[in-house]
Amino acid sequence: MKGQIFIITGPSGVGKTEISKKILANQKLNTKKVITCTTRPKRDGEIDGKDYFFLSREEFEENLKNNKMFEFATVYGNYYGSRKEDVERILYEGTNVLFVIDVQGAVNMKIIDPDCRVIFIQAESLEELKVRLFSRKSDNEEVIGQRLSTALKEMESAKEFDFTVTNLHDKLGEAVREVEKIISAKV
Repeated sequence: MKGQIFIITGPSGVGKTEISKKILANQKLNTKKVITCTTRPKRDGEIDGKDYFFLSREEFEENLKNNKMFEFATVYGNYYGSRKEDVERILYEGTNVLFVIDVQGAVNMKIIDPDCRVIFIQAESLEELKVRLFSRKSDNEEVIGQRLSTALKEMESAKEFDFTVTNLHDKLGEAVREVEKIISAKV
């Protein structure tokens, strides 16, 4: 039996990465994450081949030219995308594939695979999202401003996706349980 694609998406700072780590740690869900390729610089603590495949712009564009990408998007001037071979290998093992991608990528994925299930993660308010973004050490004020502007647009698109989960401040476990229910049901 072939696996199913699940996508966790939402604005920067809503907790997509933390939720996905908990989902992937739950062996009962039979889910693996596709390691995304990106041209953005590596952040402190990130490991090439574990967190992302960090590629040069030329390497990424070569993959695009040779039709090796399953999906891709340009976000804040950097490429992000997943290789076809990585996605297909996991699906044909009978394992669910978990993508953690931005909203633009999630929209593209619904076109590529209309059967995928998109879970939109949101903060309880724009104010809370601002607090989360400003607490990051890796982004400067200009980048945070861009992320907030993008977040406003992305929050409007939540209704276009299959599910919406609110990640309340200090209640990550509740959001994780909601996502686990969605994946377990294979809706």
